Order: sequence, then structure tokens, then C-alpha cells
Amino acid sequence: MDPFDAAEMIKAAWLQRDDAGDSLAVRLVACPYCGKADRVRELSREEISGSNPALEQAWQALAQSGQPALCGFCLNVVLLAGEAALPPA
Repeated sequence: MDPFDAAEMIKAAWLQRDDAGDSLAVRLVACPYCGKADRVRELSREEISGSNPALEQAWQALAQSGQPALCGFCLNVVLLAGEAALPPA
């Protein structure tokens, strides 16, 4: 699966949740898209994929390169690698 398609699927699934703004830890890293350093939230595999095979495949496509996360300001999916936030390749 193309990483950009995977990122869009995960973003859409996150935005459709009722509690999309709750509970996940904020990482103090800068978003590579908007530059905000206090809005990047790690995404949990269980919260995103659930029992949906397409979302599971999207998660795996992104997780190969780092920990998927979502910027709460610009709503772009970023990949966390160590202390840096990296855009999907």
C-alpha cells in the first residue's frame, strides 16, 4: 500500500471517531508540515485499526517506517522516529 494512501486512511479513521481529541500522549516534537511542537499525538494501533482489515494494512504500511502520529493542528499524519517527526516517504 502506498504510504500516502495509508496516511489518508488512518487520518480519516481518526477523524470519524467520537473521541478523536482525547487521551493520547502529546509528543514534544515539531510537526514537519506546520511546525507546531505541542500538538503531535501518537496513534494507537488498536484505536485505529480495530477489526478493519484495510486499516490494519494501512497501519502496517506506515509502522514499517516509524510510529504513526497525528498533528492536532494541521491534521497530517507524521511518523515518529526516536525524537524526530518525519513525513511519510
